Amino acid sequence: MRPSRTGAHCRGNGMFMVGQAWVHPFPEASMKVATLVGILLIGLGIFGFVTGGFSFTKREKVLDVGPIEATAETEENVPISPILSGIALVAGIGLVIAGTRRSV
Repeated sequence: MRPSRTGAHCRGNGMFMVGQAWVHPFPEASMKVATLVGILLIGLGIFGFVTGGFSFTKREKVLDVGPIEATAETEENVPISPILSGIALVAGIGLVIAGTRRSV
């Protein structure tokens, strides 16, 4: 602990001693991380259910002889399992609920 300019003691994690209790200067910030990760997981879960996966185009150089060059484009599909989508959705909802309960 090191004393601040105001005489309050400060921990290394940004919390300050006020009376007999440690107080975070921005208490809503500690709750926001769980809520934001939860919202991200909910979005990924919904994306997985709606699209079922995603695809991308891959270019490969097939022939390269002097000035002649040939490429081939192949479309790759990456499926997203509905089980993984469901797990992400449930985990996201759990994190949002946990984040809001902690802030109250």
